[in-house]
Amino acid sequence: MPLSNSRSPLPFTAEPPYRVTAPPPPSEAGLTARECDVLARISHGWTSRQIAEALGISIRTVNTHRENLARKVGTSSPARLTRYAITYRIDTVD
Repeated sequence: MPLSNSRSPLPFTAEPPYRVTAPPPPSEAGLTARECDVLARISHGWTSRQIAEALGISIRTVNTHRENLARKVGTSSPARLTRYAITYRIDTVD
């Protein structure tokens, strides 16, 4: 059976009308080592306060890293950042 039906009022297309692109890998996104440290901890559900204490930096600095990650990766959602970290294997906390 063909993919399109000439009797149908709406044309059937096998491809969506939009394009979904994956965020760039860390090397292309320009993530720093410290941003990767912060990202790994975000992926484990750590709060900004916990990250700051573990890395010996201020909460404001952690939040700046979060803002940079959001800009570079294209999302500020912790769930999507976690997915990014797992996809590119940045989810290991030392």
